[in-house]
Amino acid sequence: MKNEVVLEPQPIPEPLLSLMPRKGIGGIKQPREHDGVEFIPEGYRNDFLTSLAGTMRRKGINHYGMEKALQEVNQTLCEPPLVDDEVSKIAKSISKYPAVQINGAKDLTPALYIDQSEVRLERVTASQLREEFMGGEATLQPLPFLGEKEASPFLQGFSHLFSGYPKTGKTELLVRLAEEWGQAGESILWITEEPRRAWTYRISKFSYQFQNLTFMFALGTTLRSLVSEIKKSNENIVVIDTTNLLLIQNGNEPSPVNLTLTPVVAACRETQSTLILVHHNRKAYGDYGSGAAGSYQFLAIVDCGLDLEREKTGSTRRRISNWSRLESVPDIVYELLDDGTMVALGNPKQVELSAVNDSIMQVLPDEW
Repeated sequence: MKNEVVLEPQPIPEPLLSLMPRKGIGGIKQPREHDGVEFIPEGYRNDFLTSLAGTMRRKGINHYGMEKALQEVNQTLCEPPLVDDEVSKIAKSISKYPAVQINGAKDLTPALYIDQSEVRLERVTASQLREEFMGGEATLQPLPFLGEKEASPFLQGFSHLFSGYPKTGKTELLVRLAEEWGQAGESILWITEEPRRAWTYRISKFSYQFQNLTFMFALGTTLRSLVSEIKKSNENIVVIDTTNLLLIQNGNEPSPVNLTLTPVVAACRETQSTLILVHHNRKAYGDYGSGAAGSYQFLAIVDCGLDLEREKTGSTRRRISNWSRLESVPDIVYELLDDGTMVALGNPKQVELSAVNDSIMQVLPDEW
């Protein structure tokens, strides 16, 4: 092609090359020569550039200089390069940290300067909050639930811990809700531990196209990557199925649970997304949310705790108990019908009363 200009790769300036981390970044190809890395492959580019940005920030480099340097390194070393917007996000995130040289500190934990879950702190007065409703009353917005809405245990923009014994039907219920939510205009990011083939089989059983549902197969990934994907996503509902994906070091201790769940909850609050954490119940069932396996911090950190249980052995009915930060939401019973559909039956007391009413009607004479 005429007038085509061929740009040769330019060497990285020595001051910038000296800042590059040479240890602790797994997956970087070994250099053919002695002077540096060869290239950064896909899957390690974010970690590499973020670590480099943290080093530059601690050296006192400002946002503009950091972004310009990262863009140059990205085009030179990353294969293939990240899009420019992604590099700009890294620079913007790291530039929030104080530009202070940390003297005498070695082998700093990455959390000190590459925390992907950082959110800008917001200060709002009570008067400003009241003005947002323009004199109206603040209300919670439930998501549709098997034909019900007012009695739905899932609230828009809130975080939920959805617990139940294995094979109780948590995923099956959420798939049907994903169909209902999609029809209502909601979009869902489903982060799953199951293989692609399992979901291909499961989705093939439905005639619905699930156009608003996106899957992310995340078994074995890092917490940082999950948080980063949540913050970049455009979906307004995030399902993490299950909390095993978060690789909590000791789920029975409050501190590891808090350190792991906080970035996830914060990322969803920043994007104003509804979060559903699918979790397991402990062997010995407990009341008031204590049935969730592991530390009490699982329940404490979320806005709503939901427990799923069978009504009785062999029954096709399930009951969801709900504990919320704000208004108390009644328990709800739903049932899997013979034709494969699920329907909400309502409050357990109403369901019991309905059964009694049906029994009475069967024995009453016609004249009654």
